[in-house]
Amino acid sequence: MNNVLISVIVPVYNDEKNLPRCIDSILAQTHEDFECLLIDDGSTDNCPVLCDKYAQKDKRIRVYHRKNEGISKSRQFGIDNSKGQYILFIDSDDWVEHSFLNDVYQKLVTDNVDILFMDFFEENAAGKERYISQNKICTDTETILSLVLEGKLFSCLWNVIIKKNIYKQNNIVFTDGINYGEDTLFILEILLNNPTVGYLPGVYYHHSYNHNSFTRKNKKERYKERVKFLNCLSFLLKKYRRDDLCKHNFFPFNDKFEMLSSGVFSGNEYKELFQLSVTPYYRKEAGLYKYFLLTLAEKRAYLPAKFIACFSRYLKSKLF
Repeated sequence: MNNVLISVIVPVYNDEKNLPRCIDSILAQTHEDFECLLIDDGSTDNCPVLCDKYAQKDKRIRVYHRKNEGISKSRQFGIDNSKGQYILFIDSDDWVEHSFLNDVYQKLVTDNVDILFMDFFEENAAGKERYISQNKICTDTETILSLVLEGKLFSCLWNVIIKKNIYKQNNIVFTDGINYGEDTLFILEILLNNPTVGYLPGVYYHHSYNHNSFTRKNKKERYKERVKFLNCLSFLLKKYRRDDLCKHNFFPFNDKFEMLSSGVFSGNEYKELFQLSVTPYYRKEAGLYKYFLLTLAEKRAYLPAKFIACFSRYLKSKLF
């Protein structure tokens, strides 16, 4: 196991219902030369027992039981303890097709890229899957950077495969305390180091809607965590002296609208989150409706803007 090509890292936290499906799909791979690291992040359900049972059944599985520190720490720990040349993350409530690693292996051997993007299936709240295509993918790093920042290319760690050397050579690590948007920060920093980029056509990954991750009970706190991500993203672009990319950054605009539409913030809480700056690019991209409501919310008409945004979201959920 010291010379495996692919390390599969699965952060685990209180997901005993979905975890067996995830691990079974990994162990059923037609390509058998891999290692799987199960990082138990202080689970209080039956996950620790399940992890240990799988490790006893298959020597390719290694289990680490840790105190609860969040998904960023779990992923970083997985990277630090992996032995593969490439790192692949799978969430514990997701699953993959049996041919996944075989086709990944063939592509990596052929193209020898630093980061490989993939298409995937995404399950919605109703349990129905839809195909998400990365149809704007190309091999030009600058274009990829712009597309990620514009929200036109998905930047989740479970739909990329990354060469481990690029982490080590550029000292790229997960940002402490960021557990909502940590994927995007990590991938953007990799892209800012000018890697070679590839694309794997075909759909192998099934991303499940997590009904427990964004309930109304913790929605406000989750959005506040998102502000930390936005601040770190701004710092990252300054660190690499890439202020030229700020005009492509759709995240503040999009997130502020999501926060408005959530309906969980008072007027004062909303304005204290962060001040919105809208570039001409996003005024054009977002359209008049979003731009109008966000401007209204920022200009002391928060309650009417909030009502319209929340009502529109409700109607959309009923119609679609």
